[in-house]
Amino acid sequence: MLPANLDTGWGERARDESGTGLLGTTVGFIIFLLFMFLGIHLLLHLYATSLTAGAAYDAATTVASVNAEGNRSGAAATAESDLRSALGAWGNDVSVTWAIDTATVTVTVVGSAPSLLPPGLTDATGLDIDKSVTVRIEEFRDAPP
Repeated sequence: MLPANLDTGWGERARDESGTGLLGTTVGFIIFLLFMFLGIHLLLHLYATSLTAGAAYDAATTVASVNAEGNRSGAAATAESDLRSALGAWGNDVSVTWAIDTATVTVTVVGSAPSLLPPGLTDATGLDIDKSVTVRIEEFRDAPP
């Protein structure tokens, strides 16, 4: 038989441990939420980066496929409009730069990534999007005789 001061039973707690479960659970839940927000922020950034790269590649390919050199600047304006609409509301906040020469078409898209965090924290993460896509202009040549 145990002495009376050691026999606490299953349903009783020592007085010095009261409230420790609530404090530990609260701190753990807050840390869990912070990791969830970090994960969501990174996934949103990866999605925006992938979407931007795809839209920029489509725009550059569209401009590079135009036959006449003089029409490429007009095609670039149309392709930029399509690129911005593909990016949705975020497309209005990005900077699009074109570099068209005789051999390549390069489009560069720069902007702050969309985020669920407050603006001050978003700037601190440094996760901006800067995508540049270069597409070679291919022209048909006559077959040699």
